[in-house]
Amino acid sequence: MITYQDLTEGYVSSTVRLAYKIFKPFKQPDFNLAIQDFSSTTSKCFIAIENDEVIGFITLNVFKPLFTDFPKAHISWVAVAETHRRRGIAKVLLQMAEQYCKGQGCKYVDLSSKISAEREPAHKLYESFGFKSNTQKYFIKHF
Repeated sequence: MITYQDLTEGYVSSTVRLAYKIFKPFKQPDFNLAIQDFSSTTSKCFIAIENDEVIGFITLNVFKPLFTDFPKAHISWVAVAETHRRRGIAKVLLQMAEQYCKGQGCKYVDLSSKISAEREPAHKLYESFGFKSNTQKYFIKHF
């Protein structure tokens, strides 16, 4: 049976191990950042557990940008173990995240996803859940 809950300290390393498996290549500094992200007081993480092992998770941040009357939410990670995909786990995690965001007063939630053929099933899931793709560019500068 699959259960869903908030991330607790006892499941942080299991969650990061799953992220490491899914989001290859995962460099050590990124791994350390992931642990901080999952454990941060500004992040919210929901997990799916089966047989005491994390099989899926979603993380998000809620913050209030300057010059807005309401908080904004950004989903930073959505992952389900390959062996457990297409069983509705990501959908439940997205529903939990949405309910949490609404409870925090958010008017919308956004996420970004790499454009590639391998991400197409995830994109279809997001669209079926009501997310709309936009044409806005995402910029990043590495040092």
